[in-house]
Amino acid sequence: RLRAEIAARDEALAAKDGVVAEREKEIERQRRELEGLRFHKGDLDGFLAPGDERPAVAPRSVREAVEQAQIVFRRFLSFNKTALSSAAESPYREPEKAFRALRLLARFGEARREALRAKRPVLPMSEWLSRYTRGAAWVSYAANESESTMNECGAERTIVVDGRKIPLHRHLKLGVGNANEHLRIYFEMLDGDEQIVVGHVGRHLGT
Repeated sequence: RLRAEIAARDEALAAKDGVVAEREKEIERQRRELEGLRFHKGDLDGFLAPGDERPAVAPRSVREAVEQAQIVFRRFLSFNKTALSSAAESPYREPEKAFRALRLLARFGEARREALRAKRPVLPMSEWLSRYTRGAAWVSYAANESESTMNECGAERTIVVDGRKIPLHRHLKLGVGNANEHLRIYFEMLDGDEQIVVGHVGRHLGT
């Protein structure tokens, strides 16, 4: 009889533990949704098409940042498969900054598209960034790679788009130091294409 009572109590405790675990999961889900609402509040204006939903959560990894950007910024950015694979391997600790940097790139893509359609000169990205990113000192832009870098490590800076090999020179730089503390976003603007092609979102490439 005593054993039966102990077994019954253990079973009741296990059931309560299950309920607690489920409630903890729900609390965590709601916490992440609240963080997502705070993170994305107002920063996607002009990007979302009718019927689009804002991302429900803030990105927890570089890959999540790219996956969200791939949907939200699809009118202005296209992502090569190498962008996703490099993002998946990146241990960068600040994926929210990765998303914000992609948002900056999409904002530039929006300005570039407007200029192209109006047949106006496109403002160079370095100038555009200096005008519109005063609050983004954490990101910088490089328009070119050195000839020696491209000769020695050009293969990992080359993507294939519609059968064409596209060398990637342009990139955004976030942070310095080890792979946990830096991120590089390589991209290119192709003639006749209004979208900016993103080819790498991840570790510093070889030099």
